[in-house]
Amino acid sequence: MRSTPHSRRPSLIGLQLKLKAIRAQNTSYSKILSKLFSPSQIKILSGRKMIHWDVQDIVRSHTLKLFGNKAYTLIKDKWNIPLPSQSTLGRWGRKMEFYEGTLHKILQLMKGSGQVMDEHERVCVLLMR
Repeated sequence: MRSTPHSRRPSLIGLQLKLKAIRAQNTSYSKILSKLFSPSQIKILSGRKMIHWDVQDIVRSHTLKLFGNKAYTLIKDKWNIPLPSQSTLGRWGRKMEFYEGTLHKILQLMKGSGQVMDEHERVCVLLMR
């Protein structure tokens, strides 16, 4: 017996309802995850293999790396927290452009680094021409 478009209609509506429920559930998971992870980290957790890391992710990761390579590797590899690879951090550092004026990326990096330092460690000398 051939199925008619009308006989397939109830199953199509059921599938659409299931899809809507899955999307709503996914949205609620995203809201929960966004309290703990950055958008880039959520993309990795949802299955994306490659992403473009945001400057804020790089700065936070670099700050975390100040505690040592072993700590960074433990958090990234053993605890499975999505973080940029150490080679990505190095590549980002090599691409830093220095020019006259305010270096906003450097200031962000210094701010992140300063938050984990003691008062005497935060002493910084700025050279101006």
